Amino acid sequence: MRDQNIDDAYAAMNAKFWGAYRVARKASVAPGGSFVFVSGFLSRRPKPNMVLIGAINAALETLAQGLALEMAPVRFTWFRRHIDTPTRAAMPAEARKTMLENVAKSLPVKRVGQAEDCADQILLMLRNTFMTEASSMSTAAACWSDAISSVGRGRLHRLRAEKQGVPLAQCAARVAPG
Repeated sequence: MRDQNIDDAYAAMNAKFWGAYRVARKASVAPGGSFVFVSGFLSRRPKPNMVLIGAINAALETLAQGLALEMAPVRFTWFRRHIDTPTRAAMPAEARKTMLENVAKSLPVKRVGQAEDCADQILLMLRNTFMTEASSMSTAAACWSDAISSVGRGRLHRLRAEKQGVPLAQCAARVAPG
């Protein structure tokens, strides 16, 4: 933490937390509509040198809990994805491969999840109209790009949902501060 560039820390918080806040604040969502924020296991399982990411994920989950109460009947849930994301692309290939193999061995399903696994879980959360102020942590999840952090980059993430006709309000294009 002490060696991290403060501008990078601000950028991470701005993209993931404030991006989600801005989308929730400005998005037009029908009653019963749903947001699924994508956090990560570090919100509950801190690791050395990952304090900021854990804190941002925890803040995002708390935001979802509060918004579920404040903006009801719009629903807010969060998904704690676990393993491999594009942020790991900077790892040396052999180290990444070894890490993923070791993680797979430790999981009940004996494999690292794929983007489609994460998308299926998120779609389940979007479709369950009784679910709000709730989380889901997939121990086999991997590779689903953080939809909310992508808001800061102005990208639209639709993954399999578009094919299945599920609107993803949380994957909106960039929302200006304010």
